[in-house]
Amino acid sequence: MKHTAMLAAIAGVFAFAAASGAALEDGNGLLGRRAAWMQGRCGIMVHWLYPSYRDVDRWTDAFDVPAFLEDFEATGADWLVFTAGQCKGAYASPNATFERLCGDGHLPKRDLLLEIAKGVKALGKRFIVYSAVDFVKDGCDDHSMQKGLCWDESKPDRREFEKRWSSVLREWSLRLGDLCDGWWLDGCARYNYRAGVDWRTWLDACRAGNPRSAVAFNGGVNDPAEPWGPSDYFAGEISCLDAIEDVAGLMLPCENSVRHYLFPIDGYWGAYWPWPVSDWAKAANLRKVRPDLFDKEKMAALESVGEFPDPAYSAARLCAFAKTAAATDAGVTLNIGISPKGRLNPKSVELAAAVSRILAVPAVSRAADREARTSARFPEAFDRWTPAEAAEIGGVIGERIAATVTNNLMKHASSNAHLQTVRFEEFADPENTVTYFRVPDPEGFPSVDDELFAGGFD
Repeated sequence: MKHTAMLAAIAGVFAFAAASGAALEDGNGLLGRRAAWMQGRCGIMVHWLYPSYRDVDRWTDAFDVPAFLEDFEATGADWLVFTAGQCKGAYASPNATFERLCGDGHLPKRDLLLEIAKGVKALGKRFIVYSAVDFVKDGCDDHSMQKGLCWDESKPDRREFEKRWSSVLREWSLRLGDLCDGWWLDGCARYNYRAGVDWRTWLDACRAGNPRSAVAFNGGVNDPAEPWGPSDYFAGEISCLDAIEDVAGLMLPCENSVRHYLFPIDGYWGAYWPWPVSDWAKAANLRKVRPDLFDKEKMAALESVGEFPDPAYSAARLCAFAKTAAATDAGVTLNIGISPKGRLNPKSVELAAAVSRILAVPAVSRAADREARTSARFPEAFDRWTPAEAAEIGGVIGERIAATVTNNLMKHASSNAHLQTVRFEEFADPENTVTYFRVPDPEGFPSVDDELFAGGFD
């Protein structure tokens, strides 16, 4: 596994860059740089989804913003992802476009989203809005959202829906302005968009209020190998740590997108939602040691008395994972349980604070650290190409190299080994520093079993 990862690290990156380039080109040249502030850092997410259709004001009016911000600050997190709403027909902020399309009963009088954004920015932190962009379930007994937004499961074409729902997001974006640092768009997987996604429509809407907002499109769970669409950062949805720990340390920085992992650490996304038992969740090991998290009745009992479940992971395990992720310039977001009034699970707050402290420890600059690790892994026989030299031959080599993603690792393939005259490792950072290597004898390039790879991949 380590040998395969090393080969992937130094071969076929031209092809990967070309594949990433298939995503929508960013006219401002900022793709992958808008989210540079996530690299090696930690944020938190909450799924505050208590309001429902025709029952919105009661919940939003009771939300204690100062107490919530106090809990958020205690986590030490660098950013917050807050749900505008999801699949229950109710949202956390007024919106005239929304109401015109779908009628009343969906939106509160209080602008909770705006209040929280202002509070987060006052703390010097970043604010990200979560929004689903599918309505397989709309949470409305009259299906007023599916009708108003033209979501029709029987038709693959989503153009009218994209036009309408993006206009709703645009209104929120314009109101939030620079208070919004990013968006996390859920539900845009292939099975929901069988005729394709209109990336530009979503990007323009989300960046209407802040052109530097970082946008992530979620294409599915437990698929951390590459971003979906023109994402500034990986949506990175992971069901549980067992699904990612073995490969997180092998994931290279991505050329056009910041690698990012997002997973729940107490309830399954919602504070009291039981964890899934299906195989796709890869949570069999967790179920053996924490069966209570999978028990719907026990979770409901905790909710009835206002108590939170214990976290699913120890501080040692979470911190170890966060350090592994940070070593490859990835960001980590921990989803924490939240009460109806906005209080966070106190034990999970402590865990998040531990992770934040670990990642806040001053270290050697990332560029210098990469240089040291690269020099240690490659023999002196490798000569450096300058970026300009690499650019001259990139087109020729890029046409003949293909990369595929298998088991979350890039594996190299070529139609003509004799034309593989360049092998290099690419490290993306905010300054777009790139290191290229020339191979002395391309025809005799060592196999994965050769001594070149004996050191493995750290």
